[in-house]
Amino acid sequence: MNLIDEELTRERFDFMGPDLVQRLLDALTRDLHKWAERLFIAFDVGDDETIRNARHSIRGLCSNFGATPLHEMAETELTTPESQAAFRSLRDATLDAIRETAKGPGGS
Repeated sequence: MNLIDEELTRERFDFMGPDLVQRLLDALTRDLHKWAERLFIAFDVGDDETIRNARHSIRGLCSNFGATPLHEMAETELTTPESQAAFRSLRDATLDAIRETAKGPGGS
């Protein structure tokens, strides 16, 4: 299973310097963590509006990198500790794939 669209992801980073790439990766990591936690809390308390907002934000973040599996999992019912742990694991693997692709062919 491809976690991201590597070509699309490379295009996002091709013309950025290393400092800008790092800032973007830091923001992406922070935002995906924030919205995932908001989504889990919203499920716990039954807050449908926050569920919609969190899913929308996660969908937008994922679309920038073709992270379809993560987006699709965010659209499921993440109501159990197991499903939330699976989402966190997929989120972290997706972020790792984005970071690795952002390094480029030279691994810099």
